[in-house]
This record gives sequence, structure tokens and C-alpha cells, in this order.
Amino acid sequence: MICEIALAICLFALLPARCREILQLFWRGSGAAEEARLSTDPLDVKISDLPRQGLGNRVDEWSAETRRGRTGLGFDDWLEGIALPVAAARAGMRILRDDLRFVICHGARYTISDSVRGARVFECRIDGRFPVVAFIDDQGRRGPWVTIPKLFTIEEIVGMTPQP
Repeated sequence: MICEIALAICLFALLPARCREILQLFWRGSGAAEEARLSTDPLDVKISDLPRQGLGNRVDEWSAETRRGRTGLGFDDWLEGIALPVAAARAGMRILRDDLRFVICHGARYTISDSVRGARVFECRIDGRFPVVAFIDDQGRRGPWVTIPKLFTIEEIVGMTPQP
């Protein structure tokens, strides 16, 4: 703990404009021991219950951070560093859509396939209790973060497989 605090102080002294971004990547804060005792079951979420505003609040937050000079990152790179699951979603999220269920985990990549678009790879982030995905192209470049409702076909959900 003392080493983490010392590192945070050094980072703030060296990079005050980027300090918040960097700290959020490693700081677990108080309650970390309590979080470690949480269930290893994924958090169940109905796809219809996901917030309608999507990433709107995060876009507003990023815009404010940019105006204040606290970040020089583009939105997608900023979100990748700041999006962290709540403690209850650290084991992933089980997305429920009608009779279908699929589990996604923060930072994991998945392959989906359908007869029209073929195989596609996407990466998942869980921002609090809100899952977002970004498709990965053939060259390994990540596309923009998008929300899950109405994104996947039934065929894709049924055939979703985690990548190693």
C-alpha cells in the first residue's frame, strides 16, 4: 500500500495532466479486500434493462476532461483506460435476451459468426455495469466502442466463443 501511494505521488509530480488517467488503471482504493471475497458468478443483466443513454454520459465526461486539459486521448482510448467493472461485475456479465444467455468478461475477446457477415472478433469492456464492445479488424486495429442492445443477431449470440 505504501508503495502504491509513493508511486501515485511520483506520477502526480511528473505528469499532473495525465495523473488521473494513470491512477485509475492501477488504484483499487479502500474495499479491495472486500471485493476479493465477492462471488465468482457473472452479474445477470437483461439486455432490455441496459441504460438507454448508452455512452452519452461518458462522452460528456470525456469532453469535460478534454476541455480542462486533463486528457489528450481520443474518446475510444480514454474509455479503454477508464472503464472498469463494478465489484459485482468483475467476474463478467451474463447478458439475458429472451431465452438466450451469453457471458462476457471485461478485457476479453470473442469471435462471433453469421451467414451474412462471416466471422468477426470483438473486445469487451464493462464500464461499471454497462458493457461495451469494439470490433477488431483483420490487422488487429480496434474500432469504436459501441453498445450491445440490438447489436448481435440470434445466430451470433448462439455461436459466440471466447478467444484464448
